[in-house]
Amino acid sequence: PEREGGPTPMAQQIRGLLRTHPGCLLAVEVGYKYKCFGEGAAAAARALGLGTWKDGQLGDTCTFPVGRLAVHVRRLVARGHKVAVARQTDTAARKAAGLTASGKSGTFARAVDRIYTKATLLGDIGEELGGAAAGDEHEGEKDEETAWLVAAAAGADGAMGLAAVDLRGGVLAAATGDAAATAAFL
Repeated sequence: PEREGGPTPMAQQIRGLLRTHPGCLLAVEVGYKYKCFGEGAAAAARALGLGTWKDGQLGDTCTFPVGRLAVHVRRLVARGHKVAVARQTDTAARKAAGLTASGKSGTFARAVDRIYTKATLLGDIGEELGGAAAGDEHEGEKDEETAWLVAAAAGADGAMGLAAVDLRGGVLAAATGDAAATAAFL
């Protein structure tokens, strides 16, 4: 149900982020935790083993600590979710000094600064997201998966060229020759 006087500025902000990132499970930084809302909250709760509750303006909600972002994004992406991470772009110090667009008492500004999918989640997410959190069951394990990007070109004379790079491991390979030789390369 809508509250008298309409949605709060934060609810308006979250709805705007959800509207501009359709198809994404949105994780929004709110203080020292991340919150997921609506259908994304229910999906995140199922995937992460978290509980949900109803927010009067935004529907289902679930939360997890900021320090668990790397762990939870990795789990959500592994389960096929496209995860948009919205971070606070204001700081408490700037807000206290009245140096933000909303002044001292308004809502913290937030913006999506990363979207993670299986195709874009390369390398160690812990490095990109600020390190793995304590208790991560993957901590200390080496990721053995590869993510090859391959390009092929055929010449008019029947020659072929292939170039491949493992985006996770940084391995680069190339081959040229006839079709049989390049097929053997694969």
